[in-house]
Amino acid sequence: MSGVLRQPRFLVASEDGADDPFPRIVASWPDAAARDGITHHAERCDLESLLPLLAQAGTGERFHGAVVALSELTHPGRVEGLVSSLREAGLPAVVLCPEPSRWRTRHQSGGILFETTTVDPGRVAAMLMALAQRQSIVRSLRREVALTSRCELAIREEMERMHDELQLAASVQREFIDLASSVSPMLDHASISRPISFVSGDVSCLRDLGDDRVAFFLADAAGHGMPAALLTMVLVHALDTIGREPGLHVALEPMEVLARLNGCICAHARNYGWFASATYGVIDCRTGDVRVANAGHPPPLVIGGRDGSPRRELSTTGPVLGIAHDATFDQVACRLEPGESLLIYSDGLECVVADAPRSERSLELRERPHLRLLAEVERFASTLPIEAHAAGEASTKIVRRLARIIDEQAGSLHQADDITVLVLGSRRGGETARAAA
Repeated sequence: MSGVLRQPRFLVASEDGADDPFPRIVASWPDAAARDGITHHAERCDLESLLPLLAQAGTGERFHGAVVALSELTHPGRVEGLVSSLREAGLPAVVLCPEPSRWRTRHQSGGILFETTTVDPGRVAAMLMALAQRQSIVRSLRREVALTSRCELAIREEMERMHDELQLAASVQREFIDLASSVSPMLDHASISRPISFVSGDVSCLRDLGDDRVAFFLADAAGHGMPAALLTMVLVHALDTIGREPGLHVALEPMEVLARLNGCICAHARNYGWFASATYGVIDCRTGDVRVANAGHPPPLVIGGRDGSPRRELSTTGPVLGIAHDATFDQVACRLEPGESLLIYSDGLECVVADAPRSERSLELRERPHLRLLAEVERFASTLPIEAHAAGEASTKIVRRLARIIDEQAGSLHQADDITVLVLGSRRGGETARAAA
């Protein structure tokens, strides 16, 4: 018989009072050529002593099968304990007992068979030969499962390590780029940061320039995840806002800041294909004057006007950072009137708004449907009293309103891009209102 195991080893356990059936079983072995190779370990003991013996059989590596001969069955728990021990040991068996039909329905599975004590030895021999051949395959499968389990454990540990590293990286990114750093108390500011993973490809930061002037920067690195997050760190580190010529330390104009940053990115990341859009500007908190330059970024918006005028977009020209070393940028200036705020956002905000319907008459809204969302924020901002700006609460309220609107959008739980929003205002509005009164 091709493929038949030639040297099987069996555990033979006979309870006191039961005959040892194994000699007759071997004499009836279907493969006569394999009879001389059959070995066995015989034990004669009561069932209570047999269970520890089965536990010592390990996981079935010592034996290919077992024959258990029981003299009587006094309690169902004895059979259940026997079956449980055989399964824990991973050992197939033929159990010879007075009433096998009582146990076949509940326990005959997984290589454990029940037969009467008077069964034909040839039948038991055929069963054991099949179980022995099966056990070789089972052993191989068990080893593969054990190996797979070890690999799964190693993978799980590696994933947990990576999870911890990403958590640490996110913490470092947040601490390194802290909007709550020391800036002019005249500035009213708040922000939203919603990365699609642990770390963000967006970055925003504020820098105090003195005399109640604050520089603001928001950039969106190409891509997602760790590579984009690393680029955001590079961008913030390379952001040069002060001219350091000998004897001269003055704040650079926004267009010059972006030009220097672009040159740095082009010089040091030419082999990596690093690109980023960005907005950089300076706000004078005493006067509300703002100067802004853009590098392929959505234009900042002035919102919250009291005269019913529509929002103002601070649009400028300038390519994405990292494309051309000699790129030039222009800038635009405006003044925030009391009660107005400056809203800067990454294009991730555009991704949370569904495309405008074809029936939309406005070409602008068809091409930029996210403006519907911003229009609602604008209406809310226009209702805030001057006192909210003076108390430094306006930006926080606008950000909370925007976050609520974002959460109401379809797909907000599975956003396609990092979302970052920065809202800035001047707290001078309260002083102006009191002076006018």
